[in-house]
Amino acid sequence: MKALRIQNVYFTFSRTEKAKAFYQELLSLNLKFEDGERWTQYDLKGHNLALASHDEAGSHKNAIVVVEVDSDDHLQERVESLGGTLAGTRDMGSHGTVHTVLDPEGNMFQLFTQARTEPK
Repeated sequence: MKALRIQNVYFTFSRTEKAKAFYQELLSLNLKFEDGERWTQYDLKGHNLALASHDEAGSHKNAIVVVEVDSDDHLQERVESLGGTLAGTRDMGSHGTVHTVLDPEGNMFQLFTQARTEPK
């Protein structure tokens, strides 16, 4: 597996409407994508800054870094062999897959893989 880029950084909230108003007003952010109350993503000059509900991301309170990787083959084995834990996986269909990982100290981050497309 090879890291490609930081795909996203996001904060979690219990009251996403209040959080959206705060960040949009404070930083004059441009909306890129929204999934109801679950996820709001802004474009920050080619980078993603997002707000997530606790339903989407759990009750974690700090920013979560999402690293895009080229492959998630054998991910669980690789994470565990290095002392980490694969804490969850969310298949987002045609968008891709997000894997929540805990490092050996319990710090949370996520790995994102684009959905695979079948060759034509």
